[in-house]
Amino acid sequence: MIFGSIDLRQYFKIKNIKKGMLPPIENITQQRPGRDGVTLRRTKIKPRSISAEIEIKGSSKENLNIIIRHLANTLYTPNLNELRFPDELDKFYMAKLEGDTDLDEILYYGNTMLNFICPDPIAYGQLRKIQFENRLKAYNKGTYQSLGIIIVEIIENMDHLKVTLLNTGEFLYLEDNFISGDIVVIDLEEEYIAKNGYSLMSRLYLESDFFPIPVGEFEILVSSGNVTLEYRERWL
Repeated sequence: MIFGSIDLRQYFKIKNIKKGMLPPIENITQQRPGRDGVTLRRTKIKPRSISAEIEIKGSSKENLNIIIRHLANTLYTPNLNELRFPDELDKFYMAKLEGDTDLDEILYYGNTMLNFICPDPIAYGQLRKIQFENRLKAYNKGTYQSLGIIIVEIIENMDHLKVTLLNTGEFLYLEDNFISGDIVVIDLEEEYIAKNGYSLMSRLYLESDFFPIPVGEFEILVSSGNVTLEYRERWL
């Protein structure tokens, strides 16, 4: 188990890991006046909890206490950290320790349960970086839609820039005076666009949509420019 950049197995042995096949799922429903049953409005994925039962072993009681102090310092973090497991090191969750860590001690052995909360319940995989001109046809190997960044290097003077996800027809349309050498950065996660470091949101058409990168095969069309797409695979 790796938390942040530290392999926690130097401190303990993992006896058991408990994590659901899927994060908790909540179906939002609405009563149908005068009719039986309910109408399904939407489905939410809730935060994921992951638990690890561990055993800490010291060479003496004093040594056990030293290990516990070092481990406590490693586990207590103000922010979320990457959490990876030995059987799937190519994927990680953004997690934080929560709850009690009461230790059952016998001689110089200690057993406890580490409980992690993942506010974002989706696992992250490989970072993909793809360069193309105008049109891209690619494959997202993850099992959950991804978000990312599209960087467009303008190669000719023009009065608009359009980026379209051909799978759905969703697009981003910007009307501005673009000149060769301008760099436009489209952040699909933060829903923000900048040109040469300055906001371009006021030049974005209202009909525009910040689209996700779908699972499986997808196509993106850019009206003009040298383009770089960066996204990280996401996994249920």
